[in-house]
Amino acid sequence: MESALHEDQKFNLLDLGRQGLTAFFAERGEKAFRASQVLQWIHRHGMHDFDGMTNLGKTLRDELRRVACVRAGANRYRRATSCGWNEKVVTPAR
Repeated sequence: MESALHEDQKFNLLDLGRQGLTAFFAERGEKAFRASQVLQWIHRHGMHDFDGMTNLGKTLRDELRRVACVRAGANRYRRATSCGWNEKVVTPAR
């Protein structure tokens, strides 16, 4: 079994979006619906621990724990305004 990546080397699933997450699972030989399952756990149930994502197989949960994380960080939002682009950085409270 391969060792786990250092935390800052792991894929942050919050950064991937639906298409990126679908590609992430496809690269690992998983079906596309895994992206929807994980997004539901994260956004609907607030689950950030892969062990709690009980509709994923244990092998997949182990793999996710090894190579991925769910970590909130600074998010950048861009929107068009009448005078150009407005960018805002939102950092969650700690």
